[in-house]
Amino acid sequence: MTDILRALVLGGHGDIGRAIAARLHADGCDVVAVGRSTFDMRDPSQIDAFMAREGNRFELLVHCAGLNRPALFENLSDADIRESLEINLHGFLRVARACLPHWRNSGFGRV
Repeated sequence: MTDILRALVLGGHGDIGRAIAARLHADGCDVVAVGRSTFDMRDPSQIDAFMAREGNRFELLVHCAGLNRPALFENLSDADIRESLEINLHGFLRVARACLPHWRNSGFGRV
């Protein structure tokens, strides 16, 4: 592990993500903040391509990306629920899985 931790902030273009990225940067981390325009968390090939471009080296993974459907739960369609889970859960798990090889090799990784 290097002295400077590298952090990937999912949802880093939103208010909370920007604040987290700024704090991590102030604490000395090398921060990469990503949003929807960076890659589609539903597409494993886009995640893989992004990780390859970045050298697949992040010690910290922050998940504050998410799709929000402003509706009562009983009014959400099955398609709405599937899309939310695909982005909010499955997308995050895909990115975390992509981080695992570096975490294992370096002996360090945090979510």
